[in-house]
Amino acid sequence: MAKNGLALKLRALERVMRECSPAAVAFSGGVDSSLVAAAAAGAGKGAVAFTVDAGSLPQGELLGARRVARKVGIRHVVLKAARLPAGYYENLGDRCYHCKKTVFSMVSREAEKRGLACVVDGSNADDLADHAWGMKAGRELGVRFPLVEAGIGKREARRLAKMLGVPAWDKPASACLASRIAVGERITGKRLARVDAAERFLRGRFGLRVVRVRSHGDLARVQAGKGELGRILGKGRLSIAAKKLKALGFKHVCVDAEGYVRGR
Repeated sequence: MAKNGLALKLRALERVMRECSPAAVAFSGGVDSSLVAAAAAGAGKGAVAFTVDAGSLPQGELLGARRVARKVGIRHVVLKAARLPAGYYENLGDRCYHCKKTVFSMVSREAEKRGLACVVDGSNADDLADHAWGMKAGRELGVRFPLVEAGIGKREARRLAKMLGVPAWDKPASACLASRIAVGERITGKRLARVDAAERFLRGRFGLRVVRVRSHGDLARVQAGKGELGRILGKGRLSIAAKKLKALGFKHVCVDAEGYVRGR
C-alpha cells in the first residue's frame, strides 16, 4: 500500500480511538493488540490494557505483554479467569466464542468499574473469517474493533506498528495454546501444558522463530515456519525432538512437510 494510503488508515484508527477514549484494550501483546494499545495511549490519558490469563497463554507471552505496555505508555492489568464455560473445554467449532465471551465480559466489567469509555480488541481486517466466533462474542457485548473499522489488515498493522515504534511490530503471529488441540479433543490443563513445553523446547533447542505443536491425541504434529524446516531435520535433530516430545507425554511425533499454515 502507498504511503499516503497507510497514513489515511492511521488517521482513521486515531479517529476511532479518540471516540473510544479512554479505552479498555483487550491485550495479548501481539502486533495487532499492541498497535491498538499504542493508539489508545496516544488518544488521551486513562487507557488501560487488560490481559486475561485463561490458562491457554503460552509461557513468556505475559512478560512480553508487560514490556510492550511499558514501552507504549499504557497501564497494564492482568486478570485471571478461574474457569471457562463448558463449551470451551469440549473444543468443538465454537470454542473461541466461549473463550472470548468470558474474556470480553471480564474486561467489560473492569471497564465499567473504572469508568472507561469502551472495550476495544485488536482483531484486524484480515481476521473477519478466521476469528468470526470471537468477533461474534465481542459484538454481542458492544466491543469495538478499531483495526477493522479503519480497514487495517495484518501487513498494514505491522507497518504502522513499526512506524509508531511499537516493539512488537515484527513479532511472529501467535495464538492461544488451545488452538493447537484438534477439534473434538477435549481441552485440559495437562494437554495445554505439554504443548507449551514442547514448543518452548523446539524454539530453544533449534532456534525456531515460528513453531506449532498440534495435538492429535497421542500424536504431536510439528510445524515449523517458512524456511525453518531444515533446522529440525537431519543430523539426529529429529530424534532429539521426538525423544523430548515423547518424554512430555506424546506417543508419536511427526513433522508436517508443509510447515506452518495458519489454522491448520
